[in-house]
Amino acid sequence: TLGPAPTHALLTGLRGRGAHPADAVLAAAAGAAAAALGRPAVRIAMELHGRDEEMADGADLSRTVGWFTALAPVLVDAPPDTAPHERLQAARAARSRAGLTHGLLRYGTSDTTARARHTEADHPWVSVNYLGSLGSLFAGTAERGDDHLTEVPLPDRGDRGPDNPRPFHWEFSAYTKGDELTLRLAHADDRDRAARLLDAACDHLRALAAALDTAQRKEPR
Repeated sequence: TLGPAPTHALLTGLRGRGAHPADAVLAAAAGAAAAALGRPAVRIAMELHGRDEEMADGADLSRTVGWFTALAPVLVDAPPDTAPHERLQAARAARSRAGLTHGLLRYGTSDTTARARHTEADHPWVSVNYLGSLGSLFAGTAERGDDHLTEVPLPDRGDRGPDNPRPFHWEFSAYTKGDELTLRLAHADDRDRAARLLDAACDHLRALAAALDTAQRKEPR
C-alpha cells in the first residue's frame, strides 16, 4: 500500500499529465514482470471496465468503478534502467491501443487470419486490473447515501474458489481507498518469488510518484 503522501503525489502528477492511474499500475506491473522474466517488453492482459475516456469526450472517469469487464492484450516496452516517466509513457501508449480496437479486430471482422492472430494474443502470462476508487464505504467513512452498499465476506480464502483454475500466472490488481493506493498480486507461483515481484512493482510506483512530484515542483507557478 502506498501511503497518503506518495498516493497524492502519484494521482496529482498523473492528472497533470492527462494520464490515468491505470497507466501507472500497468507501468509498474510491466517493469516488475519484464525484469523477472528477463525481457525488454512484456505482454499483459489489461482488464477494462467500460470507462474509456475516448468514448466519453475526454471525461475524467478515474474516480469511478465499473463492472462491465473486457480483456485486451497489450505489449509494454519495459527495458531495464528505464526512467519512471518513460515507462509511464510506454504503458500509456500501450493502453491507448487496447479495448475498442482489439475488440473490433478480435470479434468484429470476418478476416479469419486477423481473428486467429488476436485470439492467440489473448493469453499472456500477466494481467492488470485497476479497479478505480472504492469510495467512502470501503474507506470506513460511508455516509447515508452509501447505505445500500455493503461488504460481503467470501466463503473461501483468496480471490477464487479452490477448484477454479487461475487464468493468468501473475494477476495484478489495484485500487484507491481513501487517500491510499493498494496494489495486490494473485499468483500461481512460488510465494517468495511472488512477494519479490509485488515489492518490485510497488517500488516502481513509488519511484514514479517521486519523479512526478519532483517534476511538478520544478514547473513554474
